[in-house]
Amino acid sequence: LLGSFVVSFSLGMIVLVSVMLGSCMPIVLKKLGMDPAHSAGPLLATLMDIVGLFVYCVITHWALSR
Repeated sequence: LLGSFVVSFSLGMIVLVSVMLGSCMPIVLKKLGMDPAHSAGPLLATLMDIVGLFVYCVITHWALSR
């Protein structure tokens, strides 16, 4: 039961973070003077892989420490 909660909650949080990051990344890149089209490719995918793993580990640590 705990495992399914952790995976479900993590998936929901990863989707929420990826939507926010995906919509903010072009704006940030434009403010930095870079081409916003760079955020649509491998940069965003790699960043979301890293952030997704981090979110999963944090939620798992939080759930198991209780």
